[in-house]
Amino acid sequence: MRTHRKAVGRSGLWIRACAAALLTAYTGPSFAQEVQVSEVVIVTASRREQAQIEAPVAVTAVNVNQAISQGVTDINGLADFVPGLNATDGGAPGLGNLVVRGLYAGSGAPTTGIYVDDVPYGPVVGGAGQSLALDGTLFDLNRVEVVRGPQGTLFGSSAMGGVVRYVTQQPSLTKTEGFLFADASNTEDGGWNTLLRGRVSVPLARDRVAVSLSGFRSETEGYTDHPGRRLTGVDDSEFWGGMFSVRAEITPDFSVRLTAAHQAAEYDAVAAEAFNPTTGRRLLGPRQDVPTQPTPRSLEFTIYALTADYDFGWATLSSATSHQTVNFANQIDLTATFGPLADALAPRGAPHRVGFESAFDTDRFTQEFRLTSRGSEKFEWLLGAYYTDQSTSDTQVLTPSPDDILLLNANLPTNYTETAVFGNGTFYITPKWDVTVGARYADIETELNSTLRGSPFLIGPGPFPSGSVNSQTVDTYLINTRYRFSDDLNFYARAANGYRPGGPNLVITVGTTTIGQPRYQSDTLWSYEAGFKGRLLGGGLTYDVGAFVMDWDDAQLVSSVGGLSATVNARGGVQVRGIEASVAGKLFENFTVNASFNLNDSEFQSNEPALGALAGEGLANAPDVKFALSGDYRFKVLETAQASVGATLRYNGEYNTSYRGGGTIAPPVPNYVNDGYSQIDVRAGLDIGRTTWTLYVTNLTNEDAYQTIFTTSAAYAQGIILRPRTIGLNARLNF
Repeated sequence: MRTHRKAVGRSGLWIRACAAALLTAYTGPSFAQEVQVSEVVIVTASRREQAQIEAPVAVTAVNVNQAISQGVTDINGLADFVPGLNATDGGAPGLGNLVVRGLYAGSGAPTTGIYVDDVPYGPVVGGAGQSLALDGTLFDLNRVEVVRGPQGTLFGSSAMGGVVRYVTQQPSLTKTEGFLFADASNTEDGGWNTLLRGRVSVPLARDRVAVSLSGFRSETEGYTDHPGRRLTGVDDSEFWGGMFSVRAEITPDFSVRLTAAHQAAEYDAVAAEAFNPTTGRRLLGPRQDVPTQPTPRSLEFTIYALTADYDFGWATLSSATSHQTVNFANQIDLTATFGPLADALAPRGAPHRVGFESAFDTDRFTQEFRLTSRGSEKFEWLLGAYYTDQSTSDTQVLTPSPDDILLLNANLPTNYTETAVFGNGTFYITPKWDVTVGARYADIETELNSTLRGSPFLIGPGPFPSGSVNSQTVDTYLINTRYRFSDDLNFYARAANGYRPGGPNLVITVGTTTIGQPRYQSDTLWSYEAGFKGRLLGGGLTYDVGAFVMDWDDAQLVSSVGGLSATVNARGGVQVRGIEASVAGKLFENFTVNASFNLNDSEFQSNEPALGALAGEGLANAPDVKFALSGDYRFKVLETAQASVGATLRYNGEYNTSYRGGGTIAPPVPNYVNDGYSQIDVRAGLDIGRTTWTLYVTNLTNEDAYQTIFTTSAAYAQGIILRPRTIGLNARLNF
């Protein structure tokens, strides 16, 4: 039985963190990096190709196909192995956040930039962008790059925490190739799950033109119940998508690529359990939630992108043009929260049920040009120009039945345009020491056309900014230095800033509590970090250890009351400190041990009444500690086959879901301390020719834990459940 308890202090945490970081650095590497002894991992974190160990920034490259073969099939599973990256799961495909270095906002613009190759995903502002992070792990990927720290200069707004880039696989110009992949698994107290994937790449004209086509379909059976609807296993889901790509080498110096991608998900409910956040006790039974009416949701994402590169010899001109749409429809049951209000407004009717319906639709065009100098041992430079035009509709309606009562009808459309120029230069002071400086100048215009109607018991007084236009200019900068002590040891230090634009907002009044303003303001962040990268054991192991401090001004954060949420600015600012460490490689022949560790510690710099937080409290929904350790041993069986066995241990630390207020400030919703939890996965594989078979078990001990918690009132919260023990078998055929 879960019990409520007060938040623990942080004294001594940094001492333990340093010890854990040292343990990580000397016992094993991060699974996410998957480096072989002879392999040089190439990343594009600085918008030019370079070896991961040479990049003067904290970056991790993830081998997606290997992770999938071991039973990890989504970004939430991958995030456990990337230092500084947390994935908050909304309980269904396409829901949740990608949060880098603990910058969880909950609403407003995203804090993590998400890219598919050179195309930014999703809405910059509005459209629930913070809670609809793209899961691109089932695309036709080469790798996933996670770049930590503000990337505003090279990647623009909404990248203040970092950037997650899904780097897709290029069609081969020389040979026909592809794969077929099938995975079947069974979840305890749930049912059967299937995942089918496939890809084929064909050269149409050798060395000149090639095409590739890939697709996937995933179906899962649910393991949570809605007793009020007399339904079991309600969190079934279907997730499918595909990608088509054409690559053409027009001349030896001029290449073009056209890509079209689509993903869609449908599900009846999220995998959630209802509990009382004040007492910590379940409202119903294990894996049971309270809805009494349907709660369907759907998500669609479509992107078309055209990229081109022309090599002048002295520099390369790159163009990235894209158009995308993101559509999300959501229906949840808020009878427990708003049913009494509806009954009071229509006392002669039957007891009311209240549903909340929301729809977010984004249409976005983006164009970027970059001119990148050729590699040099004296001076390298990059110049760029960027434009984006986004239209987003955002409708939110509370619908009581059987009486038609106006509780809330909000329409918050947003038009957003941004024009920017940017550039950087790297000066090689000596062959071992270089310094990079960069800047970006952006002109932003946001038009709001809000229409807000509803009961005065729910929404605050206007005026709401219908038809208003807000213009602002934003400057971002970076400076970093790198010193190469040897081929096996690099030091880097970096200072950089990032920003997010403001946007439209709800103003909510419940009882005597009012939160939100008609619009929330932009926020900014400065980060200062330093770290070491290197190799050990003759190059068999690579490591990355670093620390950072971030100052976040006017932070856009979520405040919830009565089941509704508004964005507020933390006027006093937030400071975040952290330590990150990872290692990747072989300890000895045929045995790879991998580990990653990160610690985040945040503090409000002043009291924040709108959030119910006192100075010194930390950010909500941000685990302080995360650790992962993985090991795999490979050995030969017979003459034509190779086997492997492996295991992974993951740990996610505890966190507060709200704020405590110290008895002097009342938080809009009560704080609940979510326990830390660990998960053990095991696997065994067999490679025979072009076929790979893997038997795996995730959550071996059937850990009962909440990944994420959504609190709507003092008496009701939803805990998103960690998937129970799942046993699966998959097979991959390469051709």
